[in-house]
Amino acid sequence: TILSSLPQLALDSPSASAGGLIHGEKIRTGQSIDPEDAMIAGIARVNSEKVLTRNIRHYSGIEGVTIENY
Repeated sequence: TILSSLPQLALDSPSASAGGLIHGEKIRTGQSIDPEDAMIAGIARVNSEKVLTRNIRHYSGIEGVTIENY
């Protein structure tokens, strides 16, 4: 499949820390984000990758994370 040919990025310690910071930033500003989405955003931020999603609302306003809708 197409996905099996793509590199996989792990939730390592730096990515988890970034995800926790993202989650905290959202909570402090009165916004909500699922912990899983925060961790995905953390992985993207640490690895300088885009988040490819159908629901850009989940990731909007996250500094240092580029979102691409499909």
